[in-house]
Amino acid sequence: MVFKVSRSGYYNWLTRKPSLLVRNREHISEKVEIIFHQSKGRYGSPKIAKEPKSQGLYASRLRVARIMKKKGHRGFIMGKLKFVRLIVIYNLEVSENLLIESS
Repeated sequence: MVFKVSRSGYYNWLTRKPSLLVRNREHISEKVEIIFHQSKGRYGSPKIAKEPKSQGLYASRLRVARIMKKKGHRGFIMGKLKFVRLIVIYNLEVSENLLIESS
């Protein structure tokens, strides 16, 4: 015995069906994958965690975050694009403000 496991225990382990917890984890993982790709990679863990609840699945946001991290998925964060950034990026000229009275 190299690993100190009985022969019958080893063969029992080989033929054993996955536990309910493992099956549930795989099912949630598949749902997270589907929802992530349906959202075109935009949704993060909070939105994905809310989505399965409407389909009868229950997973916490932290559980969904762990699954996403394990698969290498990250939600896309869209910040507000300000007008000033556009001026700098595209090197645009800003016209004078004619509405303000000049003294």
